[in-house]
Amino acid sequence: MSDKIAKTRSSTKTSPLVTVVLAEDKGLADDYKELLLENEICATIKIPQGQTPKEAKSFAIMVPEKQIDKAYKIVESKSPGQYFMDAFFNPEIDE
Repeated sequence: MSDKIAKTRSSTKTSPLVTVVLAEDKGLADDYKELLLENEICATIKIPQGQTPKEAKSFAIMVPEKQIDKAYKIVESKSPGQYFMDAFFNPEIDE
């Protein structure tokens, strides 16, 4: 296991998880989670209790409370529309 992954995993053991952003679909939730993980913030996706991922209408992206300020800044810096623009104008990024 890489040091980066180990460090982000250990942060969730010491701090409760809080919602940093809500996504309206699983794809967008995965994008937010990946963005946060790339910036060394442990992130997880939570769906409403009693729903399956296919039934869910919203997905909460959760981060450790002590990293919430950094997570907000990262999420704000990369709007959801930016993912489309990156994929469209810079397809080599996804390779």
